Amino acid sequence: FFLNKSQLWNEKEQLSSQQIHLVNKTGFIIKKILPDQSVVYLNPQASLTYPVEFKKTSRDVIMEGECFFEITKNPNQPFIISSNHIITKVWGTSFRISDSKDGSSANVIVVTGKVSVSKKGEGRTGAKSADEVFLLPKESIVLKRKKDVLYKNKQTDMSSLTTWNHVEL
Repeated sequence: FFLNKSQLWNEKEQLSSQQIHLVNKTGFIIKKILPDQSVVYLNPQASLTYPVEFKKTSRDVIMEGECFFEITKNPNQPFIISSNHIITKVWGTSFRISDSKDGSSANVIVVTGKVSVSKKGEGRTGAKSADEVFLLPKESIVLKRKKDVLYKNKQTDMSSLTTWNHVEL
């Protein structure tokens, strides 16, 4: 059987702001290639908002839910992901972010490369707080919302990422 694009995605392009908003309405992982050729895998119910064309100084996206990213390396144009409770700055890498509105925690697990993570500032406006933490491969960080503290793990169990290995869509 065949599904049209609107059955797979809730995709809205708002021409005034030049933003694309995607919501994975399926029961399986969906792959999306961004304008810079970075790849994002969206879990069911995950959403991603990104510009039609990235700015020259940075590549900014907004996500909710759980997504796995494979970011095209570009040190002159960092890739910045704003989710509900954290901001993740990427320097060309692959990693998973899980952060939903109603979740008690948010987390990032790095597979390859290097990322930095910080809590969002007061009011959750997108401004980051001063507590930026750098992560390398096999490291992770968890934000426990009740305590509002970032916990870094130097040796992370990577078995939860097997879902993302060799996904052909």
